Amino acid sequence: MGINTSFDFTTDTEGFWDGFWERKNGLGYCGNDPDSCSARLREYHRILWSRELPNGQVMDLKEGYGNDYLVWDGRRFASDFFSQLDHKFFSPVFSFTTKGVNNQSRKDLVFKGAFFWTIPDEDFPAIGEVWEDTKSKVLNGDFDHFVKISEHPIAHIRPHARDSSDMADYHGRKVKKVSFWLKDSHIQGMIENNMRSRI
Repeated sequence: MGINTSFDFTTDTEGFWDGFWERKNGLGYCGNDPDSCSARLREYHRILWSRELPNGQVMDLKEGYGNDYLVWDGRRFASDFFSQLDHKFFSPVFSFTTKGVNNQSRKDLVFKGAFFWTIPDEDFPAIGEVWEDTKSKVLNGDFDHFVKISEHPIAHIRPHARDSSDMADYHGRKVKKVSFWLKDSHIQGMIENNMRSRI
């Protein structure tokens, strides 16, 4: 199938216009989102994002079922997953410098530069290890043994809640809120490499 860049994805999204103008106080909002309900858009995403990976594997995406938008090698991908991976993040860089003013030491925040950053292809396999480990533990109800910062060179899982009472509900069970983090040392190296390339 070729990709028709002028195709209107609302035309194959059942229920898109149903009650559209009754939502958002008359401003309008779709009933069903093409990003998850358009068969044509899903197929276009499958074509665009199937590719050879840095390790030589061919990621031949297939259409999933239910909440599984696209699948490959036992992995499930949402419609916005790949756009996040390819997203260019604007990254301004600041540093503190110490100055002597009126015989007193003062720290000033100085803008050092900026760059656009995208997750490097070579990081995907390592990040995928943490993702697969986390998914497996969640499916098995193990919320106490996620990958720690000392156990992986790039990524880890750490708490992400307001306080100890801020819990998530998982099938009727209260669990700690956590999130996926890149290591500080990895981010520092990325900043240094990108800032060096600007010189």
